[in-house]
Amino acid sequence: MAAAVRQVVHDVDARVPVMNVTTLDEVASGSMAQERLMGVALGNLRVLALVLASVGLGGLLSVAVARRTNEIGVRMALGARRATVVLMVLRETFTLVAVAVAIGLPCAIAAARQAASLLFGLSPADPAILAIAIAALTSVGALAAYGPARRAARIDPISALRHE
Repeated sequence: MAAAVRQVVHDVDARVPVMNVTTLDEVASGSMAQERLMGVALGNLRVLALVLASVGLGGLLSVAVARRTNEIGVRMALGARRATVVLMVLRETFTLVAVAVAIGLPCAIAAARQAASLLFGLSPADPAILAIAIAALTSVGALAAYGPARRAARIDPISALRHE
């Protein structure tokens, strides 16, 4: 199509040079390249933040379960069921997640207000986006708690009491 455009322009005025013929899609794509790159970078940072939160929470819970081995052993020796021990670890996990949400939500809203010029078609405190973020953090917390909760439920009461 570029040859036809050059020919038409040449027929109208031969002195007008026709260079760099591009489509409107190419111009639009080029003008949005920086925004697209920023979106990809922020998406990658979001995934990295979730992985770091999961690893940190999992490590914290592993240490907490290891420190409470004797307590969990005593509870199990006195008749606590495995499900009760798992619920105890999960309760601790979701308490930490609730604190993280309570601290992080106002910070996220404040940061979104600062970056409002980059949010096309979204408000800084979009409830759907915030709900998705809270659900993602809660899911990551549940996945991080799975290993320590399972380990806590498998503690042998006799060996835990002897360990003391």
